[in-house]
Amino acid sequence: PGLTAPYRHLVLAPFPPSLLAPGQPARPTRVAVRPAPTAAPSATDVPGWLGGLPPREAAPRVYATFGTLLRPEDGVPLLRAVLDSLAGEPVRVIVTVGPQTDPAALGAPPPNAHVEQYVPQEALLPHCDLVLCHGGSGTLLGALDHGLPLVVVSLRADQPENARAAAEAGAAVVVAPEAVTPARVRGAVRAALGEPGYRASARRVQAELHALPPMAHAVQLLEGLAAG
Repeated sequence: PGLTAPYRHLVLAPFPPSLLAPGQPARPTRVAVRPAPTAAPSATDVPGWLGGLPPREAAPRVYATFGTLLRPEDGVPLLRAVLDSLAGEPVRVIVTVGPQTDPAALGAPPPNAHVEQYVPQEALLPHCDLVLCHGGSGTLLGALDHGLPLVVVSLRADQPENARAAAEAGAAVVVAPEAVTPARVRGAVRAALGEPGYRASARRVQAELHALPPMAHAVQLLEGLAAG
């Protein structure tokens, strides 16, 4: 009762305190640790076409991804809706469709968009201003680790909870998947880019993440628990 059993000894969480699920009680055995940083991208990981994009001051960059595991029948309509939503906006849209989907399935992208099958997110995030995603832990934490605000269309698993937590922290605008329309997506992107509070909140969460103890601390706690 009350989920007391799983919290008896030690719970390691790669989320900072501000990303606790809304309403989740504080647990004395819960220890937040910083997610292990992804390896810095190599020169071959950073795509050459990034250098040809307009300056970010003139056209903020929106990175849109629904992860690497989304099935084409689910991902193609969502990503096509994103492209259509932002076709006339003063932004540059970068879309990755994931290894299961052919980029050609999206049809011809609008002039302000670039579509790839896969690019390591660590190669893209330093060059972007906003992440539009499904709220998967890796994408969400990666965006916040770079201080980027989000627009989240959560689909399944832990994604709705992650979306709520990011919205409660002030770093994300959430659009329900059944409510995805060009107007709603466009409005969410405009809000997340145009209202300074979203970027400020994302940077606050970024500072929290960077202040967490490293994974080596988790190893020490586990060794101590095993020894005791």
